[in-house]
Amino acid sequence: MEGKKRDMPPRAKLLDGEQEAKIIALRLGEPPAGYSNWSLRLVAEKTVELGIVESISHTTVGTTLMPFPVIEFRDFFKKKTGITRSGLAPSFIVL
Repeated sequence: MEGKKRDMPPRAKLLDGEQEAKIIALRLGEPPAGYSNWSLRLVAEKTVELGIVESISHTTVGTTLMPFPVIEFRDFFKKKTGITRSGLAPSFIVL
C-alpha cells in the first residue's frame, strides 16, 4: 500500500534534543554507588532527581537510548577523543 507520507508523527516527542542529550550523557557516565550498571528504571529515576524532566517512564528512556548502543558509542568516542569511560563526566551533573 502506498499511503501519503505524514507531515507530523502520530504523537509529539516527549523530550527535546537537550533533554535527550543529557539522558544519553547520564547513561554513559558511571552508575551511582551501589550499582554496577545502569538500568532503564535507574536512569529514569536519576533523570527526574536531577531535574532534567518532571517525570519520565523507563520505556521512554529506552526509546531515547535505543538508537545509541552504549558499547559501540563508547568505542567510537574513545577512538575519536582518547577518553575512556572513567573520563566521561557530564558537566551538567552536580553531585
